[in-house]
Amino acid sequence: MSELDNEIISSFLEESYDIVDQLEVILETCESSFSHVRQLENFGQMVDRIMGAAKSIALQLQDKNPALDAIGEYAQICKNVGYKSSQIKTNEKFYNVCVSFLLDALEVLREACDALKNKVPINLEKKKNFLDRLKWIDGQFGSEYRASVDPTAKVPDFLNQEQIQSLVDKLSVNKKSTK
Repeated sequence: MSELDNEIISSFLEESYDIVDQLEVILETCESSFSHVRQLENFGQMVDRIMGAAKSIALQLQDKNPALDAIGEYAQICKNVGYKSSQIKTNEKFYNVCVSFLLDALEVLREACDALKNKVPINLEKKKNFLDRLKWIDGQFGSEYRASVDPTAKVPDFLNQEQIQSLVDKLSVNKKSTK
């Protein structure tokens, strides 16, 4: 990796850790009361910054970086679940499940950042349960839930079964390539 690539990654990680800390505060606030449901839209907007930066940097690097790819994928999951969860109107139990899932997803995102920082493989062994929960949560959202901050945007469903399987496959590829 070039010196410039290392500087870019270092700046990205510094910003990402700051954002993850802020996201954790938002989720802890949301965890305390259903009345904070709208804060999950802010969560989605903030984690979108990590997603966009990770995916942009990954395209620019000469060498493929599985940790950076995982950061982009997990941030996308957080963004979509955050936006959709911010629209829950009456189902407090489902809201609590989503907030709990997002806390776990944020932990995975932090672990992926740690792997990138320390230049070590990502441990995805324990992530199957995470992906199973993602599939279940995705199945609970109806078509009235948008995956965007723009209520008039024509955004496709959060993740269809094919996209979830693609994510599982990508993460499995990342796991194999980091050993």
